[in-house]
Amino acid sequence: TLVQAVHDALAEEMRRDGFAKLLLEYARAHPENPYPDQDALNALASDRHVSLHPLWNAQTTLWDLRIDELPFSSDEIQQARARPAIVHFIGPFKPWHYLCTHPYRSRYFEELAATPWPAPELEGRTMVNRVLRHLPPAWVYRSLHARDALAGLAWHRRPAGAAGHRS
Repeated sequence: TLVQAVHDALAEEMRRDGFAKLLLEYARAHPENPYPDQDALNALASDRHVSLHPLWNAQTTLWDLRIDELPFSSDEIQQARARPAIVHFIGPFKPWHYLCTHPYRSRYFEELAATPWPAPELEGRTMVNRVLRHLPPAWVYRSLHARDALAGLAWHRRPAGAAGHRS
């Protein structure tokens, strides 16, 4: 197929250029990067990318953000939202998480049912999440960040010798 031919050509070029070694060197030199694989690829291949229509990588942000917050035209966004070729569930909420409200969540489970893998158990159905699920995504992210920050503060404030104290 065309996709396989392009993949093979790119893989050969990357082997020829020693790209894997460069990626590893970059990742080791920048251990502070939260996403070492993506950060290294973005840094080292920034002049080698081709922009694709967002329907080929319809990320969660296409639904979570306003059109004026996205780097695509309004027409491209509407097309990608209506008929995504590839849905990419980025961020903390995957289809098996209770807080996932992605419009293609049920489609994920339909596709999964056609594979030999079992559906995962639903995660995170708590009383708090039942409320959060009805809020806009940005509010949910903020509340979870606040919760995590407060949990971190509480963890560090435990007196020395207390159960679970980190020093």
